[in-house]
Amino acid sequence: MPYERYHIPTTPAPPRHTVIGKFKVIRDAELCTNCGKCAEVCIYEVHRRKKEDSRSMAEPLSHLCRNCFRCMQKCPTHALTMTMNPEYSSLGDDYWEPHRLWTIWYEAENGRIPVFGAGYRGPFGGPWFDAMWTDMSEIVRPTRDGIHGREYISTAVDIGRKPPFLEFDPEGHLRSELSQVLEIQLPIIFDLLPLEIVGERMTSIMSRVAAWLGTLCIVPVERSDEVIASEKTNIVPLVRGRIREADFDALQSACIVEIEKGDRFDALLEEVRKINPSVLISARLPLTPGISEEVISLCDAKIDVAHICANHWGLEQNADNPRHLRYALRELHESLVDRAMRDELSFIVSGGIAAAEHVAKSLLLGADAVAIDRAAMVALECRHCPRCTAPQICPVEITRADPGWAVQRIVNVMGAWRDQLLEVMGAMGIRDVRRLRGELGRAMFLEELEDEIFLPMFEESAK
Repeated sequence: MPYERYHIPTTPAPPRHTVIGKFKVIRDAELCTNCGKCAEVCIYEVHRRKKEDSRSMAEPLSHLCRNCFRCMQKCPTHALTMTMNPEYSSLGDDYWEPHRLWTIWYEAENGRIPVFGAGYRGPFGGPWFDAMWTDMSEIVRPTRDGIHGREYISTAVDIGRKPPFLEFDPEGHLRSELSQVLEIQLPIIFDLLPLEIVGERMTSIMSRVAAWLGTLCIVPVERSDEVIASEKTNIVPLVRGRIREADFDALQSACIVEIEKGDRFDALLEEVRKINPSVLISARLPLTPGISEEVISLCDAKIDVAHICANHWGLEQNADNPRHLRYALRELHESLVDRAMRDELSFIVSGGIAAAEHVAKSLLLGADAVAIDRAAMVALECRHCPRCTAPQICPVEITRADPGWAVQRIVNVMGAWRDQLLEVMGAMGIRDVRRLRGELGRAMFLEELEDEIFLPMFEESAK
């Protein structure tokens, strides 16, 4: 068969509702002469003439504005003014900030990472993931193949347990028992959506996206009958309580089953293995301060995957001073490496994955893959408002979205995020995303750089 590279087909999917932009462009109708100078100079198409009357200018599309001020400079009558949009400033929270939401909206509509014409004017460091940078030194060597041949860069990852070594008998026959490994084409899977919006429509949308992308979607086992037959191999049934007889079909046909870690974990594990002896087992557990020891105990129990769940801000759960997963993930990876146990299970992290760069950074910190939930909701125009506890008053009616439109929006975001991952890997000269896992030498951390640069200076001055 001829080689066929993995590709995510993106197609523009315009928003159903007016996008909330950072800036608000106001046209003074009394001063405007409808000369069209603003439309001529605006490369972002903020200014357009009315379709029904080409002699008049339409209201500015403020959400497209990039704050370049060209229109204001060229307006002969100074009819245009620009202000910060207060509605934009009120979006989200300190982690899911307005800029993150707007970026995902753009990616969902266009299938690519946005470029901001005004340039970056913020600090070069910040909390959590923003205090970590990737080393992309190969990009300065264009004669090498690091930034070329993107179609040959693989984003496929293996999920499952691998033996630490292979053992052969005197005749050269393999003695070691080889575990089953599942390959997915993208180091991104889809996690549970908040309970308030889970329903047959959303389950169908997420399973269709997973099947289209060749990846996985976690679905409560009791809802697995809502998935059509051709997509069942892409779902991961989640078992959290009693297994019903009606769940047997879903568990028997699954490639991987996830079990929530709790008091009944061992009993549920035994029952799932009786129903499907060859299935991969994923343990779902919260990110807590003692996560390293918990994961090591999973290795001893021959669990294949650890799904580590931070909260929606990427922080530890049930902790007085919660750490961000950036710190916990690195500590976990290094702990398993020190014990020569890293390949004895895969681990997936979820919670706080809010941008394309977070995928590459999570892999560098040691994850095999990430799971997203909130980002998929934002792709469907979610504004991350507190009203999610009452979906009947959702301002964008997310549960009523057309399935075809919703699938394309999420696929577009994944296409943009994969492009970003390819850029990072190409700039590092890496052609297989599996090589990115735990490649800490390709990452830079703000606190370590500060200690390396400033600590000797202070020690010298103290002498």
